[in-house]
Amino acid sequence: MRRVIYSDRSGRTPHSLHLLIDEEDGPTAVEKGGINGYNYSQNPLTALGHVEQLVGFDWKTTEPLKHRPFKPKYHLTMALQKTDVNNLIVMDKNYLDRITLRRKAIAEYPSTVVGHLDGSRAAVEELYGFLFDALLPVRWPQMFQRSNGQFNNLVTGHSLPISCPESSTEALNHIGSNLDEDFLVLLPSDDGDGYTLKAFATCFASGFDASEKLGLKLRDIHGPVPKYMNILNKSMDRYFSALEVGKFKRRLNWTVVTNDKLVTPFEITHFHDGKHTSADHTGGVEVENTYQRTEMQSLFRLPQSGAIVFTIKTYMYPIQEVKDEGYGEEMAAAIEGLQTGNVPEMFFYKRGPIWGEGRDGGPNVTNQQLAVSNDMDDPESFVHRAATSKGNKILPTLPAPRAGFLGGESFASDRSHLLQA
Repeated sequence: MRRVIYSDRSGRTPHSLHLLIDEEDGPTAVEKGGINGYNYSQNPLTALGHVEQLVGFDWKTTEPLKHRPFKPKYHLTMALQKTDVNNLIVMDKNYLDRITLRRKAIAEYPSTVVGHLDGSRAAVEELYGFLFDALLPVRWPQMFQRSNGQFNNLVTGHSLPISCPESSTEALNHIGSNLDEDFLVLLPSDDGDGYTLKAFATCFASGFDASEKLGLKLRDIHGPVPKYMNILNKSMDRYFSALEVGKFKRRLNWTVVTNDKLVTPFEITHFHDGKHTSADHTGGVEVENTYQRTEMQSLFRLPQSGAIVFTIKTYMYPIQEVKDEGYGEEMAAAIEGLQTGNVPEMFFYKRGPIWGEGRDGGPNVTNQQLAVSNDMDDPESFVHRAATSKGNKILPTLPAPRAGFLGGESFASDRSHLLQA
């Protein structure tokens, strides 16, 4: 049985760590890419890459990254870019506040934010070891340390075993309460056809209950998404099968929300199959209470289990900040681009009739998520005016959208961008 050993080239606990592969059973690579596609015998030291220590890093003074992924035309694509193991997890000055909120979410919604199925144990164990033994204490020794078989979080004061707990739920709880990223674990489907969501720790999912998607294949998760089966289904399955160990990919999405809540697993509403639902709230929204919500989504393959892991880092930016930086017109152009891309049906799927009624004086929906670049193509729409106007009062607001897994370059949605339909 192949196992992953966390050590440096000399066998000592390193500052710059490599993931070593035990060759006791010999290599099993049969083709480029895929679960068996990594040739361990040729390159045993770089399964997931070289982890570099951030010397002099101070999380308390590190500002969150700023992302403005606005595009003038919507296209249903994966829109992936290259990244590496050192940029998989990001730390900043919001870490302690975010972790405190995550712990609260796990306590209040344990079965909603954490879950797993039979057959996921090896992947959960491997992910746990990678994060708490190989990555965090090496990359950020100012924040995390290992001693006497324990992983010590110096920021929160909590400790946990370096060895993965026997309970996968406990292991996922530790992951969810020590990192400001959400995690989704996919494995090949039992029938050999596609990939299935088998485990997750998603505290900050917006309008997305991962427990409802546990055990579903990608194509089933994306069933309601317009043209997903025609445009992305086969290419997504091929891409997942071909993803090589050591290759990290990243994408960004964006949306606008009418509050700064990070834990919103039950705010769900969407249109599909010619039907729609909506929340029954009315009223307006103040510009100062609207935010650009962006997810930085990364994916990679674990070398031992072959699981594909998604990480999701959520950022919240006040709309006023976006305008002050000069991105208002770019946001407005992205809003107008919904019906000019390869899936104009997204207008209905993203509840165009709802916001249309609101502009005409009918019911408005408040305190829900706005899928900006996907939901609004009208220059007089909510976010278009929020981005370009000088006033503070904006109407109408929209219900929360639910879209597909890997949408377009500016595919605004909730966690549906990952595993939601």
